[in-house]
Amino acid sequence: MESIKITPESLFEAFQKATDGEKARLCELVEKYKTWNEDEIRQGIIEVLNGSENAADIPTAWRKWLTLATAAQTAPADLKPRYVEGKGIYVPVVGKYLAMQDSFNGAEVNWDNAVKEGAPSRDEWYIILFFKDEINRLLRENGGEELDNWYWTSTENSEDHAWVVVASNGYVGSYVKYFQYSVRAWAASE
Repeated sequence: MESIKITPESLFEAFQKATDGEKARLCELVEKYKTWNEDEIRQGIIEVLNGSENAADIPTAWRKWLTLATAAQTAPADLKPRYVEGKGIYVPVVGKYLAMQDSFNGAEVNWDNAVKEGAPSRDEWYIILFFKDEINRLLRENGGEELDNWYWTSTENSEDHAWVVVASNGYVGSYVKYFQYSVRAWAASE
């Protein structure tokens, strides 16, 4: 199979262009492939790209997303998140540091406070979720709290609602801004 060159810019751009439905389906595919070995992943992609019957339930439009999902899981070292002493978990695709702990000493806050604290956008959270296993491993190894809460994004859905991510299962939904959820803030890279 022809290899696909993936860069932080192209991956982030692909996420930005995806619809919510596509992103949800992509998260499902990533979850499915966590239990596959490398050969099974490769075979699955070949079947999808060739339009075989085994992949009939995946629309043609999803072929590129299936490939991106695998690329994210088998990303080169320079794309994978890494721990940086004193700064947190660096996520190269976004170019920012993710906090080691929930903000506000673990207290839950409304959306306005989450935005002030630097909550990731909804698109940035999709990228974080792509690398969640790797990020959680780094958090465990370096004394941080794993991603397992309901977190605010900084993205509004309407005047009264904003997007929330459930890190334990990848669910993304819109909730009233005065509800109380956790925040995992970004710090910009230098």
